[in-house]
Amino acid sequence: VSLDLSPACALTLYHGTTEKAASSILKEGLKPKTRQKVHLSPSIETALDVGKRHCETPVVLEINTRKALEDGISIQKASNVVYVADYIPPQYITVLRKRRFSTE
Repeated sequence: VSLDLSPACALTLYHGTTEKAASSILKEGLKPKTRQKVHLSPSIETALDVGKRHCETPVVLEINTRKALEDGISIQKASNVVYVADYIPPQYITVLRKRRFSTE
């Protein structure tokens, strides 16, 4: 399947996941695993919704998109709510502090 992807322009993207997976991602980076590409969200709310598919209290990871793009990491906009990348190295990923958002 060939997608018509345009380059990302968002400064920050997010990824919702489980606490266990977040620990691994912070060490190894964000990998596609069973998908063709890593999926990223343009908003905290969307990342939370994605994370809730996997657990009740998801962890939201913040991606320093600007720095990743400056360093040559390819991140593309697949739709209004999905951005994709082959891989996001751990140095561009941080855990978003839980007090900055509500899961309700």
